[in-house]
Amino acid sequence: MNWITKALNFGEKIKKVLRKRPSKEDIANSDWTSCCKGPILKKDLENNLWVCNLCGKHHRISCRQRFDIVFGKNSYQILESPIPTEDPLNWVDTKSYKERLKIARKKTNQNCAVMIATLNKTLKSYLFAIVGAEYVLKWLPIGTHNWDKFVKPEYLTQVCKKNSLTLKRIDGMSFNPILNKWTVSSDKSVNYISEFKKI
Repeated sequence: MNWITKALNFGEKIKKVLRKRPSKEDIANSDWTSCCKGPILKKDLENNLWVCNLCGKHHRISCRQRFDIVFGKNSYQILESPIPTEDPLNWVDTKSYKERLKIARKKTNQNCAVMIATLNKTLKSYLFAIVGAEYVLKWLPIGTHNWDKFVKPEYLTQVCKKNSLTLKRIDGMSFNPILNKWTVSSDKSVNYISEFKKI
């Protein structure tokens, strides 16, 4: 066997290995995903709020999955607001702006630009989220929250405005420990949710 035959045989082996690799659709439809120690069941990961039991890695989740975790499945309502013109500037690029919007809407399954649920940067949020939830009640591991990363609604609105996003709605979130339930409220001093649209 000469070197040309060996090279061709090696090429065929590589093709066989590459053929056996799963596609993105196969991976998405599989019951398994990978993490630090190898494969892990998606169901186990979902039951643990998308955090790996073995290493503590927080897996990427969609906006709606996060809302399901925070507010409970089917216990919140997403309000549809009017959608602006598809391409007011007649943007020209390798793909049309309308096509990019279609792709983004299909990927995220939502029409709005940004949905945010976060913590306000106040003394009350420090006392409730860090001191209360982490140290006193031990609901969360110590160090889960970083107060320096909390965001005031005014600052969030400012940043979004600079990026051509306008605030459509902002509400506070309150937790009732007796009922173990989150509710929408007017108090934005600890948790709040907001929706921004492209200008």
